[in-house]
Amino acid sequence: AYLHKRFYKINLPDSLSFFSGTRFVPIICAVAGVVLGFIFAFLWPYVAYGISTLGTVIANLGPVGTFIYAYIYRALIPLGLHHVFYLPFWQTSLGGTAIVAGELVEGAQNIIFARLSVGEPTYSLLNLTGANPGGYFSGWYPLMMFAYPAIALAMYKMAKPEKKVQAKGIFFTAALTSLLTGITEPLEFSFLFVSPFLYFGVVCILAGISAAICNILAVGVGVTFSAGIIDFILYGILPGNDITHWLYIIPIGIVYAVIGYFLFIFFIKKFDLKTPGREDDEEVRLINKAEYLAHKEGVKYSKDDELSAQIILGLGGSDNLVSIDNCATRLRVTVDDPNKVNEGILKASGSAGILRKGKSIQVIYGGKVVNIRTNIDEFMSKGYKVKFDSAKEVENPKEVEEKPKQEDKQEKSKETLDIYSVAAGTVINLEQVKDEVFSQKVMGDGYAVQPSNGLIYSPVSGSIISIFPTKHAIGIKTEQGIEILVHMGIDTVDLKGEPFEVLVKEGEIVTHNSIIAKMSLDDIKKASKYTDVIVLVTNMDIVSKLDITGLGDKIAKEKIGNILIK
Repeated sequence: AYLHKRFYKINLPDSLSFFSGTRFVPIICAVAGVVLGFIFAFLWPYVAYGISTLGTVIANLGPVGTFIYAYIYRALIPLGLHHVFYLPFWQTSLGGTAIVAGELVEGAQNIIFARLSVGEPTYSLLNLTGANPGGYFSGWYPLMMFAYPAIALAMYKMAKPEKKVQAKGIFFTAALTSLLTGITEPLEFSFLFVSPFLYFGVVCILAGISAAICNILAVGVGVTFSAGIIDFILYGILPGNDITHWLYIIPIGIVYAVIGYFLFIFFIKKFDLKTPGREDDEEVRLINKAEYLAHKEGVKYSKDDELSAQIILGLGGSDNLVSIDNCATRLRVTVDDPNKVNEGILKASGSAGILRKGKSIQVIYGGKVVNIRTNIDEFMSKGYKVKFDSAKEVENPKEVEEKPKQEDKQEKSKETLDIYSVAAGTVINLEQVKDEVFSQKVMGDGYAVQPSNGLIYSPVSGSIISIFPTKHAIGIKTEQGIEILVHMGIDTVDLKGEPFEVLVKEGEIVTHNSIIAKMSLDDIKKASKYTDVIVLVTNMDIVSKLDITGLGDKIAKEKIGNILIK
């Protein structure tokens, strides 16, 4: 992370320019990895000894050790580090050893499935100085199949009356996901950040106690994926109670459901916790079709398209999206303007929680996220666009094509507007700009200049309509209505205007011979920012064709193309 932040915008000499920017990061990481490899060859044995010692202590403490194991495992889940912790217990002698069918088997999971394969009981007789193999698995079932659905019911019960419809959809889905598959993230993330105490002080302790009880009772129900009803049937019920002691889980689970329900009711009331449905904002309701879809008669959208449109709207509209990806349970999105993200709309779409980190947004949907991502990709591939500024409207490309043409007079009198280089330097296509917002033409089409000096000219004749407070961008509008944005540098908004001097003011008339600003290339480079000057036509809807023919080294004010206006 440090090396990426330090080098992702590095400029290398022209002969090595292909390896500049983000391409340089894996190179420097590989070099750093070799260095760290030598260092950790000496340091890691001490770390490994610490992990091994902790595991040995846990393995030898019987039910107490199982409690510690389950608490640490659960507490690490929000960070994703639980995978590092549990695998030694599942796959090595830390989880126990046993002779099965004459062969030595190591690791709790291996022991359980080896015994299942030959019809032996999956549990060991009670041993207070060690853990039963099933003790590392069985304790999850009362939590995921019973306690979590009851906790979801408690949070639904405590939702405000006007928000119960939305809360019902969120909690019912999350509870069912936990019950069937053992995936608990959608539910956990709905209260984890509202009240960490509910997670670390209630849920993690319940998990530890459940694991300890199942260890004492020698319950031996195994787990492959997660402790939902599917695994419970396959590795608990079907092998038989004589093999797995699965019947113990039912009464433990019922007690856990009651405890989980009333604990959450108590703490939510006591501390007025803002769990989903209890927020102080205005009513968050499901957005209906009429509110955000602009249909032309005869055009129908599928339900998947409607949901995709709602999610994109909640993320600030199509023009606000930079990239969309997903993991097993979360939609991972990079947005241009995080202030446009509407958490209410996203929650109304079925999200159990939203995580923000600058322009990086994670929307929790659980196991259904894969299909949600696919549907959004297909929605965008059709050309549909959700407009943020027109509030809840979806533009259908077919409708755009079928819209009545502008007045004949305008159609007949197409104009051509010349466009000029804003600075001396190398003119490049937008696709070469090292910023996805510009290179993917999210804000509009145009060109960029890698300047050789800091004098910036107007690319067209027109009037100054906007000057950004940070001085890094200037808006110009021509007589024909073409709106141009001159953006100086990449991510230079962080520099708070220090490298820039604006020489014009709003309302001033300029030509392509007018100097509109000065920028300090040295100061921008010292801040590890790119100096590219990006020129965008932001209202491409009135442009018939943008033709940039003058690429390569140019002087300032040199004509490099033209704009054909509709």
